[in-house]
Amino acid sequence: MSKAVTDLRNKLREIISELKADANTLDNSSNILSEIVTSGKEGIDGVTTAVNEFAEGAMEQADDAQTAVEKMNLLAQEIGQGVQRSELLVENADEVNKRNSKGVKLVRDLTDKFEITRTSN
Repeated sequence: MSKAVTDLRNKLREIISELKADANTLDNSSNILSEIVTSGKEGIDGVTTAVNEFAEGAMEQADDAQTAVEKMNLLAQEIGQGVQRSELLVENADEVNKRNSKGVKLVRDLTDKFEITRTSN
């Protein structure tokens, strides 16, 4: 009985450790998503500024066009980074799902072992 309780305690610790790791992964993914959203907003704000500058006149339009091209390049870079971060987020979400499934299986196995131990005593 004592061994079963010890095994149960060890399994619970393992599950808790895995859940903590999953929570950390989810936290990191949330931070990445937050950075993506912030980067996208900054890029959109930059494009909006460039469009407003076009209206200031023909001479300024040439300068504004150059500014807009530079900002579009930055936005393209930010979008590329956003795509990479989104892919990482998807990978992390898949890992969380795998670990969740594994945790559920461990809990079921632990419950089965507990029931076997309980009924044998």
